[in-house]
Amino acid sequence: MHGDGGDPPEPGRQVAVPAGRAAADGAGPVGDPAKRVGSRAPGGLLLYCTCSPLKEENEEVVRAFLAERPEAVVAAAPDGWPGPPDAWTGDGFLRLYPHRHGTDAFYAALLWKG
Repeated sequence: MHGDGGDPPEPGRQVAVPAGRAAADGAGPVGDPAKRVGSRAPGGLLLYCTCSPLKEENEEVVRAFLAERPEAVVAAAPDGWPGPPDAWTGDGFLRLYPHRHGTDAFYAALLWKG
């Protein structure tokens, strides 16, 4: 794990940045970790996920991130997804709902640096 503000990790390493630190840095929930993931070469991945059903905490955050970084795109849903087929939105985001899927609310966006 990495999150000390140093150099970006090697490819394939995980990055953890405490949410409080990202907020204190004024980076928002996606910006600060994104500096560390795949910042040196194409192909880096960033998974943004919440347990919130609110679009302003999910899609709006990811869309703002993508608007600031044209090299980043939403990665395709994985082949062979074992979960419910209606969990993926038309925009490529994963959304689970208690009333539909019998789970807690959950959102995920896998972002890829092209």
